[in-house]
Amino acid sequence: MTKETKLSAFSFEGFLISETHITRKEGKQGKFKIDLTPSGKYIKKLKQFRLNLEVRVYDEKSFEAIIKTQSLFEFKEDVNESEIGTYFYVNSSAIIFPYIRAYISALTALSGLKTITIPTMNLTGLGEKLKRKT
Repeated sequence: MTKETKLSAFSFEGFLISETHITRKEGKQGKFKIDLTPSGKYIKKLKQFRLNLEVRVYDEKSFEAIIKTQSLFEFKEDVNESEIGTYFYVNSSAIIFPYIRAYISALTALSGLKTITIPTMNLTGLGEKLKRKT
């Protein structure tokens, strides 16, 4: 490792979709909106952080999908909740977001809908939300 790079204090261990709901009505699909709701729990004795992320993709007229996900991260050493830091809160959501994007694209494509491709997003603001809900 050079001075400019160092290993992260945490690792991504797994991801699962725990729940999916799709509602579709007849009519032309409109412009989509996305709501992201994170929450988490740090389990000190296991050195784990469990991230829950609910994603709602919808338009005003014809479509809504709600996807609930669970992800597991492990810390290499004991840390207090106060030591987790902004770096983790921002990056944990960013690590799993590509999985969610791919799932939504596949789900909409296979359900006869126009394929929804969620754009790359800046999730910095989501880190603060997660920190408050941990």
